[in-house]
Amino acid sequence: MHWRQHGALDPEGQMHLVNSWLLLGEPARALELATRFFRESPGSIDAEALMLRVRALDDLDGADSAWRQHLESPRAGRRAFRHYAEYLALTDRRARALEASFAGLACPAEDSVNLLASAARIALSVRGLDPVAFRARFSAAVQRELGAPTPAPKRPRRSGALRVGILGSSLHFHPIMGFISPLVRGLDRRRFSVRIYSAGSIRDGHQDALRNLSDQWLDVAALETPQLVERLRREDLDLLVELDNHTRENRLAALAQRVAPVQISLFGLNQTTGLEAIDYRITDEVVDPAGSESSYTEKLLRLTSCHLAYLPFEPVPRVGGAPSRHGGPVRMGLFNSWHKIGDDEISLWISLLRKHDRLQLVVAGFDDGVANLRLRRQLSAAGIAPERVEIHPFLEEHRFWSLVQSVDFALDSYPWGGGATSAAVLSLGVPLLTRIGPRPASRISASMLLALDMGRWIVPVEKDIAGRIAELVSDPAQLDSPRRGLQDAFAARFCEPEPYAAKMGSLLEEAGRA
Repeated sequence: MHWRQHGALDPEGQMHLVNSWLLLGEPARALELATRFFRESPGSIDAEALMLRVRALDDLDGADSAWRQHLESPRAGRRAFRHYAEYLALTDRRARALEASFAGLACPAEDSVNLLASAARIALSVRGLDPVAFRARFSAAVQRELGAPTPAPKRPRRSGALRVGILGSSLHFHPIMGFISPLVRGLDRRRFSVRIYSAGSIRDGHQDALRNLSDQWLDVAALETPQLVERLRREDLDLLVELDNHTRENRLAALAQRVAPVQISLFGLNQTTGLEAIDYRITDEVVDPAGSESSYTEKLLRLTSCHLAYLPFEPVPRVGGAPSRHGGPVRMGLFNSWHKIGDDEISLWISLLRKHDRLQLVVAGFDDGVANLRLRRQLSAAGIAPERVEIHPFLEEHRFWSLVQSVDFALDSYPWGGGATSAAVLSLGVPLLTRIGPRPASRISASMLLALDMGRWIVPVEKDIAGRIAELVSDPAQLDSPRRGLQDAFAARFCEPEPYAAKMGSLLEEAGRA
């Protein structure tokens, strides 16, 4: 069907249609369509940004020049800077993308444009970023945007169970659900009353299951910040746990006004919220070892071992032996989103493929058409034969399981490593190789692996990851043996709600009764 038969498309629909042509390997058609949308939407920064991100594939200098002209014009606002930051990140100029996010904060506020979220996400993938300097700069921006913290509500005077609120926007079929479900399921109701506040607009069967586990459920997505503040204060909570950090639909603006005596950050992005009204962040001694405190505005509450539990949405299939065990190619999987993959990572993949004729590359998570096509072109320009590479967008769950179990091992991204993806890979019985660096975003997978006694699959970032991969490629036994028993070990350590919630509950009590 011709696109005009659909009538006028909003920016999201335009993006989806252009992206479809890119994923089909038709950049000329994609650019033609994006240019048409731009001409038919004069003054629309959304349409112009869409056109320029496609143009950058074959005319980066021209796209850069057009962006400079736009940003120098009086009409440049926060939406333009957000698009520009995303454009720079997409073309792997991430330090500049971070600067663009901060620069945009100097413009007047615009509805639905959250540049703090852009800066927080982009910062995770900037190599060499000083976390202490970032915390200071980001926290100052957060206070300017959201306001200085107001006094905490008085702590309720009551004995018995602590009244714990959990606030999140992703309480549906979403990676966060795999982490929060065991906590809600396992908390001892003699010690805790669990009240959940859903700030997202999606409802599905997974949310219904979580709803049934809670002591009270309230949908708060429709509430504006002042209404949400008033509603949460009326709940008379002992403490509130927020799950989003600076992801797109977070409600940190409400927490900035102090809706509970104790406010805690858990999950979300693996770095500081920068919000002084958040008292604590729950973590562990691997992700945030002693000395990490200066990277946070929050105080750190640590478990000694991994602070995560993980329940798959449904039982996962049992894994077989390593695909290469009978002398076939060694399949290396890379399953994190393209947002976490820079050109340095792709250069590593290329060097490995050139060095090891037996190695094959299996990539998933490249659902952005520009990122997908850039990767294909980089591999082609390096002379990598197409039959040695599979590149997939995000996949439906069962197809993803099949793809993961078809590889010999998975390689984590750096400096922004996996979280839910790493948990999913390990739950499927496939070993994961990760690099551990100084920042928490590069230490989550290592924390999981150490909890499974798989320290040999962790490489300090200053060491030679290529040498470790060479060992694996040359010795299939190292790829096959970890698969035996990995799923059972993962289930015993990460899929038991009660012991996990008992440890987490102790941290909550420490914070709530302090």
